[in-house]
Amino acid sequence: MSDSNREQTIQKAESTPKTKTPKTTETGQPRVITASRFIQDSKKKELTPDNRLTTFDAMMADDAVYTAVNYTRMFIVKALYRGVVESKGSAKSDEAAKFINYCLHNMDYGTWWDAVNNMTTANIYGWSDLNLVVRKRAHGQYAGSRCIYKLSPRDQKSVYGWLWNDDNTEWEGLVQKPSLVKSKPIASRLTEGLRALATAQTYEKDYPILRSYQLIHVAYNATNNNPQGDSPLMHCYDAWYEKKLIEHFEVSGISKDLSGVLVVKVPSELLERAADPETYPEAAQELADIQQDAADMHQGKTTHILLTSDVDAATKTPLYDIELRGVTGGGGKNYMTSEVIDQKRKSIYNCFGAAFLLLGQNGAGSYALSSSQTSVHGQLVERDIMMYENVINTQLIPRLLAANGIYLDYEDMPVFKAADPDELSIDEIGKFIQRVKSVGALTPAMWKHLAKKGRLPEEGIDDIDFTDSASSRAGDGMKSPGQGTSTSVGGKDASSANTENGGSVSKSKTIACPETDRIFDLEGNIINANELDKEGNYK
Repeated sequence: MSDSNREQTIQKAESTPKTKTPKTTETGQPRVITASRFIQDSKKKELTPDNRLTTFDAMMADDAVYTAVNYTRMFIVKALYRGVVESKGSAKSDEAAKFINYCLHNMDYGTWWDAVNNMTTANIYGWSDLNLVVRKRAHGQYAGSRCIYKLSPRDQKSVYGWLWNDDNTEWEGLVQKPSLVKSKPIASRLTEGLRALATAQTYEKDYPILRSYQLIHVAYNATNNNPQGDSPLMHCYDAWYEKKLIEHFEVSGISKDLSGVLVVKVPSELLERAADPETYPEAAQELADIQQDAADMHQGKTTHILLTSDVDAATKTPLYDIELRGVTGGGGKNYMTSEVIDQKRKSIYNCFGAAFLLLGQNGAGSYALSSSQTSVHGQLVERDIMMYENVINTQLIPRLLAANGIYLDYEDMPVFKAADPDELSIDEIGKFIQRVKSVGALTPAMWKHLAKKGRLPEEGIDDIDFTDSASSRAGDGMKSPGQGTSTSVGGKDASSANTENGGSVSKSKTIACPETDRIFDLEGNIINANELDKEGNYK
């Protein structure tokens, strides 16, 4: 084979096929909508789209559901409220970030705190919508610019349906139920100059349409372009319903055990006639009255029941009688309702990664287990925060800038970054500073970062001398480490013997002999004798 042929063969082997370009039109559909106006994705009646919002409200009245949801939202709200819009370094990005931060904290109506609280209702209902309203500012450093007038929430229960494009592939907004309007106001001499009060409220005939570009829309953990998201309450519904049912049975059982079961005896003839109310209406009414009196007595609404004193002619026993019987059984149950309720409560908490909140409530639990479960909850909270950050960065910031005719590239577009939801404790910061400084690795920038994480003042950090001997006094005793009354490690010791580095300190006061490598305690006993041979050397 010639050199030219060999060269052609090598080129052919290394050549790659031409990359095909994607189409400019979409094929198929996400298939998340049906002929009805809502997504039909649940077989449970209570969780159908028309009923689930009311069901979620009922679930939030439960202590376990409310605690799990509210505890999780607390971290998210704190992180978003304390978050800031940061620049990417360019002059355009600096100015845009400054403007966005100004708008977030200088709304004409409402506050950023209100907006964050309304936005995070997506953790309950699966989605949330805020209507972004901008107006020209007439005062301040950004007078003449279109700033945020309000971020007005739209109640999830007010949504009538979702808007889709002609191909049902892209979500384009929502249709809201008719708005409430005030009737003709009545003027009052006492309220001159104030808004007059309306005597009643009516509904408009039109259904308002809100386009997607008017909304800050959050869809919780959504897939397949589902605008309703995936509420975590959907996944703890069974546990909540079973817990509620068992609690009802438990209360009912306690009530019967305390007050007994009321047994009412009536003649068999009365029961037979009452079964035919058309022929014997008086008998049916008499039986109904007795049953109602018994129910009222059991519920404590009445203190007595009036019955006739007639007796059977043959047996001489009363024809009508009442008896209060206690609950009898065959030696107890094979279960305890409290344990079942606790298990269902744990299942609810697990849906939010918050099962560690239960540790210690029953007198048991370990700190190690709590630490590992806390990290799981932290991961879920971090994911939710990233979801909200994405909504703010892709919807709120670009649209607010566009309202002012500002269109930035990715390199210049500022980004919103939430604060750390879990602040470092003073103890953790102190330990870290001690360890890093003991090896001479602490810098002013690092110290300032730690102060910011711990919400501590940064004044005076620049005055600290970071060029000293970098010694730590955390482990010093009354004398030098390893001698006399000193029982802890000091100086620059970063070994496992330092308890702050994860090790432990022996209670014995020891000293090593450099000539024989033998270890003695202060009383002269060799404490590593099992490692030495007869001659005193290591085996």
